[in-house]
Amino acid sequence: GPWDGREETAQTCTMRGVAGPSEEIKKEPRMGVVSGVPFTWDAPNSLFCFALMQPNNYERELLELQLHNGWSVFGCDEYEIVSNSSVRLHPGVVSSAIDSDLQCELGGEFGTALNTEIFFVVWRKVIE
Repeated sequence: GPWDGREETAQTCTMRGVAGPSEEIKKEPRMGVVSGVPFTWDAPNSLFCFALMQPNNYERELLELQLHNGWSVFGCDEYEIVSNSSVRLHPGVVSSAIDSDLQCELGGEFGTALNTEIFFVVWRKVIE
């Protein structure tokens, strides 16, 4: 299967070369393997996470619960919440607004959200 460690099935993003907290993580090229390292924002070896939130449904309450408990993206070293408006989840935690109504059609074989265009806007915001 995809997790059996054989090179021809190891097309996953993994961390390589972690020896200790004082050593820098480096990519080690290996044929047939896609390798990655954690996002570094202000500190080496840190993890940046983000979430897209629809502010007028259960997602806001869910993110507030996760924030209160330090779960999900709030367990990461750095995080960003993206929404279609600036929403205060907690003192000091305000979503970044994007220019999108977050609405999309449902479709495809399984009737899933056809939200690619929304996530293009989200990724532009995260990268900026």
